Amino acid sequence: MTKLRKFADLSWNERWVLCRAAFLLLATEAGLRVLPFRRMLAWAQRCRGRNRGAGAANPERIAWLVEVAARRSWLRSTCLRKSLVLYALLRERGCAARLVIGTTSPRDGFQAHAWVELNGKILGSQAGAQYQELAAFGNLNSGNQLA
Repeated sequence: MTKLRKFADLSWNERWVLCRAAFLLLATEAGLRVLPFRRMLAWAQRCRGRNRGAGAANPERIAWLVEVAARRSWLRSTCLRKSLVLYALLRERGCAARLVIGTTSPRDGFQAHAWVELNGKILGSQAGAQYQELAAFGNLNSGNQLA
């Protein structure tokens, strides 16, 4: 099946989410290059509840559509970029998502990873048990938390 046919097989709402995710990935790439992370985070957090009733795409499907947009992009989309976009899209729909940043132990070779959680469930890329939560932004009593 061609890429165009797969796109046509999506619902109108899913096509909108996919196109919006592709645009937001580009905007996030540009934003992270010129703005501090806290400004990009503030942008993502301002997306709260604008499209509360917009469409029927569930959070897992939105996460999948962000992954598809990232794979089809000519940019190298990192976990942070994808997570910021997913976080913003979920907050637009009124979901109480959390953006989490974690690290591995320095003795295991330091690595960092970002992911999005909704109701305690990881969406999109799987973080794995090797990452310790370092910072979380968003819900869980609606604040930003540093571990």
